[in-house]
Amino acid sequence: VTDPKTIAEWRTYINTLSGAALLSKARAANQVAFVRMLESDGLNPADIAEVFRLFAQRLVGDGQEPPSRFDGSYIDYGVLLHPVHLP
Repeated sequence: VTDPKTIAEWRTYINTLSGAALLSKARAANQVAFVRMLESDGLNPADIAEVFRLFAQRLVGDGQEPPSRFDGSYIDYGVLLHPVHLP
């Protein structure tokens, strides 16, 4: 998949990534511009959150620590994997 548009295509694409390429793509995806692109492709907020979860899960599966907050980041990947539930 070279230009993923659906959740299934994103899952397939993300699962092909590993190592430095995976980390680089996950960090690049973690920006408002990426979210806007997904919205323009027709993905709804739940779908967009799923794309981020797929990146986070793949990072863990690849033995990498999901990046937390960094300059320009849109979301904390770690929170997706371990959400904080407030009373």
